[in-house]
Amino acid sequence: MRKSWIIVGFTIVLAISISVLIIEYQHIDNTQQSMAESWMFKGAYATYEGQINSISTQFSVNETIQVTNLNATHVQIQTNSSIATSFAPTLSDQTTLWVNKTNINFQPKGETLTETYNTKITVRNIGSRDCIAYDYTNQAINATYYIDQVLLWPVRIVYATTFENQTYHIEFNLKGTNINGLN
Repeated sequence: MRKSWIIVGFTIVLAISISVLIIEYQHIDNTQQSMAESWMFKGAYATYEGQINSISTQFSVNETIQVTNLNATHVQIQTNSSIATSFAPTLSDQTTLWVNKTNINFQPKGETLTETYNTKITVRNIGSRDCIAYDYTNQAINATYYIDQVLLWPVRIVYATTFENQTYHIEFNLKGTNINGLN
């Protein structure tokens, strides 16, 4: 049983890291682009935290998305993810990707966009934010990214996956950042 939880944990961390970094879908206009530039500097970061609760075990999940480099046309984003539980070693994953500055979207690789909609969510320590929600799906995991409409940065990420006939919901909430407008 312990081994299956470790496999679940590793699968979730890997899926989250890949999902957060793959960016390919929405083209943004110049006004949105200039607002998005508030996070386009080396060292820009946001940290997220969440939990996975099951019948017998609680997992603590953390993620950091950070800008590690940039040039005239692209931003390099690095994602560090970890999942910890009381009975196994902490699992970690790191992914790096160059992102086009004018084509920003958080569509996970291998997932299909099923719906987009405008919504308002409450972000801890910030308050209410207007967001564009992007729902994605594939056979293994479903994801919803809540992207701040002004800054074009994720403020919440929610995953749902089923393993051994049990559905797990993972909600990553913004914990801390040095991005103007989110701090």
